[in-house]
Amino acid sequence: MNGVQGLRDHPRFARLVQTGQFDARALVTATYPLDRTMDAVRAVGERTTIGAVVVFS
Repeated sequence: MNGVQGLRDHPRFARLVQTGQFDARALVTATYPLDRTMDAVRAVGERTTIGAVVVFS
């Protein structure tokens, strides 16, 4: 994961997003409903999208 240590870094990333220092929406290139989760995984694996997000609505 390119040097990312989840337990250390994810809280840091969350704080940056929460404080408005980082716009995570800029990384989202596609959204998928929950029932199409495998399509989202496939799209990222095939590199047809970079930032697939699964939404729970």
